[in-house]
Amino acid sequence: MVRKLLVVLMLPVCLLSCKKYLEEKPDKSLVLITSLDDIQKLLDRFDVMTSGGTSGLIELVADDYYLTDQIIGRLPQNERSNYLWDPTAQYANGWIGSYSSPVYYSNVILNQMPKITINANEHERYDHLKGAALFFRAWAFFHVAQLYCQPYDASVLQSPGIVLRLTDAILDKSERATIAQTYDQIMKDFAEAAKLLPENSDYQTRPTKAAAFGAMARASLAMRKYEDAGRFADSCLKRNANLIDYNSLDTTAAVPIERFNKETVFYSILSLQVAIIKDYARIDTNLAGSYAADDLRRGVYLNKRTDNSWEYNGSYEGSSFRLLFNGIATDEMYLIKAEAAARAGNTQKSMDVLNALLSYRWVTGTWQNRTAGSPSEAVDMILEERRKELLFRGLRWTDLRRLNLEGRNFELKRNYNGQEYLLKAGDQRWVMLVPDVVIKLSGIPQNPR
Repeated sequence: MVRKLLVVLMLPVCLLSCKKYLEEKPDKSLVLITSLDDIQKLLDRFDVMTSGGTSGLIELVADDYYLTDQIIGRLPQNERSNYLWDPTAQYANGWIGSYSSPVYYSNVILNQMPKITINANEHERYDHLKGAALFFRAWAFFHVAQLYCQPYDASVLQSPGIVLRLTDAILDKSERATIAQTYDQIMKDFAEAAKLLPENSDYQTRPTKAAAFGAMARASLAMRKYEDAGRFADSCLKRNANLIDYNSLDTTAAVPIERFNKETVFYSILSLQVAIIKDYARIDTNLAGSYAADDLRRGVYLNKRTDNSWEYNGSYEGSSFRLLFNGIATDEMYLIKAEAAARAGNTQKSMDVLNALLSYRWVTGTWQNRTAGSPSEAVDMILEERRKELLFRGLRWTDLRRLNLEGRNFELKRNYNGQEYLLKAGDQRWVMLVPDVVIKLSGIPQNPR
């Protein structure tokens, strides 16, 4: 039954670009969703609901790594173009993957749920499943927004955002919402999810209240709404504040950090990109050298290669399959809470939170609490630790974009075949091009170049 249901659900995805299909009505067989069990099985499609909607492009274009000329030359053309920030570069899956997988599935579920007859004892489960569908839709929308619309700022709120597909009606006209509308919808979905989701789950791939609050903290940080970000991070940490003592980890193990560890609030991974697998991506030399001698993170996160370059090995994905974790974890929440406190002028609180995290990352007996002389010094310190703690989590690109709005003016550089490629602050290439196939089918406006 479930296999038949999934085939039916995938038909619109496979046929989206087919003109004949666009002239037909959506398949009436979607009524096969008849129970809460059917919905749970769809939500548990990990390849669709999480990895299907969070593109590895967000890490491919960031600056925590570099590639050798030989590797760049072997990349698929679309990855090479994006790695070098080619002004004509596109990556269709970064957009289409989100809309055809988690957004579409979530909308199908939300549309069908009111039609399901439930027993008196199933109302709580009904709410949990509805909350999960809202969470996954917002999760996908947020990640699309990090790539395809300008970073959130008061000056661009009426600029084009993303397409807010809120129904499963494929023939509905696609229109780009504004950036204000985009983030309003993201936060609305997450907030409603937080009300409906359970406190706990037996599976970290299923979102909980803590996951929803963590996602709102991440989104609020991207919006530079620091007070909100700190409040949501605190709400997440009240439910799970666990930290791994890195002294307990085996840095010689092929996979030092296990999957579904106690810091993981919500488990999600980025879609696979060739450029960022550990065999190819070399960690930025300055970043690798920034870890102190007693900082255990370098041994946990990085492996030194025979050519003295560094590769990443610290994914909370917890396997040797070269996949990158981008879910919600408590270490990120500590850093958001610390930054929010510093932004609010509470230097001591920010240092207390930062020290609480870092004390679990240092060789036993060597940690000395950090201090900062001012809120701005605290912010700088926290941002430095944020980069060292959260590398390859799909967060660096969003951080660079928001921090450039504050005048930090990050300029990214690549080198290939003796030529230097630059991405300067304020460049239009900080926003990806919408794939041509989407433009042709929908008529929505393209991002400028």
